[in-house]
Amino acid sequence: MNKQWKYIGIASVVGITIIISLFFLTSPSTPSNERIGNGWVMYDAPVVMAIEGKYEPTISLLAQFGDFESGDIIYTRDGIERRGYFFSGFTSALDYLKENSPEDSTVLAWWDYGNMIIGYGEREALAINPSEKLLIGVTDPGSDVETDPDDVLDDIGKALTNADSVETTSILKKYNAKYLLVAAGPLGDEGKAKWIFYAGGISLDDMDNYWIDGEIVGQGRDTILYKMLNQEDIEGFKLIFSDLNTRVYRISP
Repeated sequence: MNKQWKYIGIASVVGITIIISLFFLTSPSTPSNERIGNGWVMYDAPVVMAIEGKYEPTISLLAQFGDFESGDIIYTRDGIERRGYFFSGFTSALDYLKENSPEDSTVLAWWDYGNMIIGYGEREALAINPSEKLLIGVTDPGSDVETDPDDVLDDIGKALTNADSVETTSILKKYNAKYLLVAAGPLGDEGKAKWIFYAGGISLDDMDNYWIDGEIVGQGRDTILYKMLNQEDIEGFKLIFSDLNTRVYRISP
């Protein structure tokens, strides 16, 4: 079996794990297409739809959260079929990028959004898999999971967790990327920022200075990630798109 089919992005894994946990904690007899807690509604069968696009993507929706739906995106690129996390709350930002950025644009974002950026947004992403280093926060380290290079994920972490926008700009230029995308809202990057900080060089022993129980705190509030989530002005960057679920910044011309 292709490794890509064995692997679903961390947000998908975490999201579905939460859904399943809530399902059993609520009632073993609760029908799966009923509301099961925290706003989640789990579908009794995947809702599959093909959409037009460069990579012929198919969306397989597994659950609903408020007005948005979550599941997988399956697409084919360079003859290889890939599967990753999909959340409909990203589509407005990705539609904006499709309409307002060059086709060869590269977007820096946390790795579990990479397949959406490529398969739906038709733009390049720096990563679509975790690194070996990040497997401790993703799944059983002994499982057969495809990984991306440690140095790439470390650079993504550093770009987002720097307090110095000049260093973030330098990392973007290294990869010929001009766009930064972060996820806001209840399913966004703040909840998983522990692993973004870890990739950026913050040790787990020092994490309480940056992130506690799903919230960015202390020194973490000086970072590019926190400023983006809160739509603050960032030297050298311009906020070009914002909605409930996403923020997109571009290097200023």
